[in-house]
Amino acid sequence: MNSDNFLYEYWKDEDVNEYVREVEIAKAEEKAEKKGFDDGFDNASNEYIKNMLLNGADLKFISKVSGKSTKEIKSLKKQMTI
Repeated sequence: MNSDNFLYEYWKDEDVNEYVREVEIAKAEEKAEKKGFDDGFDNASNEYIKNMLLNGADLKFISKVSGKSTKEIKSLKKQMTI
């Protein structure tokens, strides 16, 4: 392999590596954004559930409205009394 081919292969590999790095960074950022959104949504949902519990709402009703299981709701209720 002559030096021109070596340089071409080297730069081609570097371009591929840079592209892969950019894709990996974009995927990591997207995952972080989604996690942040999901965490925020869960926190807001939990606050609504806590408010419903404080106002005497039935576990089955809260489960139906929130989409969370009665087990998850009971766990939140226990956290409230601590």
